[in-house]
Amino acid sequence: MKPLSEVLKDIPATLLQQDTRLPTQQLGLTSIAGKATTPYQTNHLDSMAQETGYPLTVETQQPVQETREWPSSKSETDWRCRPINQTLQGQNELTTMLFQTYASQKSYGDKAEMMEFKDSMFQLVLGKYQFADVKQAFIDHVSRKADLPTPSDIVNIIDPPKEKLSQAVYIDIKRRMAMPNEYVPDYEKKYCREFEAQELAKIGD
Repeated sequence: MKPLSEVLKDIPATLLQQDTRLPTQQLGLTSIAGKATTPYQTNHLDSMAQETGYPLTVETQQPVQETREWPSSKSETDWRCRPINQTLQGQNELTTMLFQTYASQKSYGDKAEMMEFKDSMFQLVLGKYQFADVKQAFIDHVSRKADLPTPSDIVNIIDPPKEKLSQAVYIDIKRRMAMPNEYVPDYEKKYCREFEAQELAKIGD
């Protein structure tokens, strides 16, 4: 236990520390010119606004929020997932793949010099597709056929043409739909709707 004389000596220092302690600033209070106001000042500003009939231009202090930048998704950063005509690397890889296909497939008399002209057409036709899709289409072609693919061969693999719907099938389904006790599954009803849309598209063209 400290002697009483030492305790009395510590009192002035303790009081000094309490007097010089700054008040803690509260968040969420209104402010003017970037300086926070106390609750009393805020109430006073509200009274002034009521008396003058004009709102005061005040701000509200908000806690500073930490901003975090997330890395871009793979689709935005990987050139394989972007259209070929948007990246130089994609165009170069398409040229390399085309010459590799020429070296491995039957060329039927095509000379290597002709591949430069073919490359220009491949770039023009396939430029809107992602390189990953084009590469997979090349793989599918060379896995099934021995000749060189054309640009249209690759496009038909990526975007296969829709099968033309048959009018005879449509008439048969409609006939069965008209029968009272005939069950028609949903996929056949969908076939009828798609056939009608197909015929309407012909009129529009």
